[in-house]
Amino acid sequence: MKLTDLIKTIPAGSPAAEILKIALLIAGTVFVDMISDVVKDSLNAKEYTKIIDVLDKEAE
Repeated sequence: MKLTDLIKTIPAGSPAAEILKIALLIAGTVFVDMISDVVKDSLNAKEYTKIIDVLDKEAE
């Protein structure tokens, strides 16, 4: 389930629902930002070539 689908299922109109929608959007944004940082760090790491070499040797 996508975050946008989850947000659409929350009934609108009440202030609590609107605050919940905003909180979900902020949490989703922070979560995606954290994941992108992890991916960037893993791609920039020097050890990723070692992992690929090990995986290639195991595949043979």
